[in-house]
Amino acid sequence: MLRSPPTSLLPKRPRFEPTRSTGSPTFKGR
Repeated sequence: MLRSPPTSLLPKRPRFEPTRSTGSPTFKGR
């Protein structure tokens, strides 16, 4: 589900939101 493209469009981004704060490109690429 994390690799699904729809997850990115979803407003719920618990994994993408924190990554932006820390600035981890590793999670952004995934």
